[in-house]
Amino acid sequence: MWRTFEAEKTKRAFSSVIRLRRKLYTSTFTVDGNMEEWLDDVEDICRQLENMNEVIPDAEMVNIILQGVEETPRNVVRLFNRGQPGQSQVTLDVVLNT
Repeated sequence: MWRTFEAEKTKRAFSSVIRLRRKLYTSTFTVDGNMEEWLDDVEDICRQLENMNEVIPDAEMVNIILQGVEETPRNVVRLFNRGQPGQSQVTLDVVLNT
């Protein structure tokens, strides 16, 4: 009986993680939306995943956030296009505070 209960809970937790990851990766900011609210939603999803022992690294969060704002004015994404030698790497703090 315990194994059946444990297997059922594991399936639910796994499906919840998959659902939250999909929501995180497909989250997009719209031009007429509120950037602060969108970032709060993204951070909330990230916290939910952390509570399920699914930690999203900061480098991946940078990509997720920049991917979510790609439809907005190009200057936002260009600001973070620092792939050239000699330029510092974009951190999550830089993205969130810009």
